Amino acid sequence: MSYAEGHSIRPISKVRNPHSLGEVYSALTWYLGFLPNADEGKVMGLAPYGTP
Repeated sequence: MSYAEGHSIRPISKVRNPHSLGEVYSALTWYLGFLPNADEGKVMGLAPYGTP
């Protein structure tokens, strides 16, 4: 996962298996403060509240 601002990208953390979308989603779930492999549905439920 990385943080982008302007034209720069700063890595935040690495994923063990970057070719697995599930691993990436679990890492994002953990980064947001939820439990990996348990709260991915809660993270998905936040999608309608974001701004494009």
